[in-house]
Amino acid sequence: MKRVKLRTIMAGPKRTVAPGDIIEVTDAEAKSLIMHGFASEVEKVKEPELELEEEPVPESTSAPVEPETTSKPAVRKYKSRSKSKRKK
Repeated sequence: MKRVKLRTIMAGPKRTVAPGDIIEVTDAEAKSLIMHGFASEVEKVKEPELELEEEPVPESTSAPVEPETTSKPAVRKYKSRSKSKRKK
């Protein structure tokens, strides 16, 4: 089995694949797709093993923190101008 990256759409009764998708096909199918320019071969990349590091848990000596409460923003009050004070 080989992995190939398609350059065109490939559709059939078993699957439909978009351009740019990487699929795994038989050696014969990969050879045919590459030879006709429909795909390019993709090398198998070995995934690096990830090492999980444990972070030290800090010891808390203080009291538990209470969640912050959200308050509504202050409302601005504007002085209304009476009709007598308006400039005409």
